Amino acid sequence: MNEIYKIYVDNDPIYTGNLSEVPVFYRRNLESALKDWGDILNKRSLNELIYSTFYWYLKKIKYCKNCETTAEESEICNKCGSDTSERYLYERNENIERIFDCIGMITSVDIMNK
Repeated sequence: MNEIYKIYVDNDPIYTGNLSEVPVFYRRNLESALKDWGDILNKRSLNELIYSTFYWYLKKIKYCKNCETTAEESEICNKCGSDTSERYLYERNENIERIFDCIGMITSVDIMNK
């Protein structure tokens, strides 16, 4: 069954959707946590739960702009010798950004069956 999640700040929904923006591996944990705990946690605990299940979104990697190779932690590309830069591992997403913008203010989550 597909669930629709509504994340609120007070009475205003800041997110409505099926969490498809979240990679499947992380989505399963988030869905499980929200189903098990979303309706019984107080505001602070709910915010901590949501923040902790989105840790993946903040991950960064080193990469070489010259040859588009990713690097572990090196400042110099192992393949071509150019300097590496840091970028987010996952693409930025407007819906997830909105959740992060409001992370300390989230007051409730509703889960509705589609």
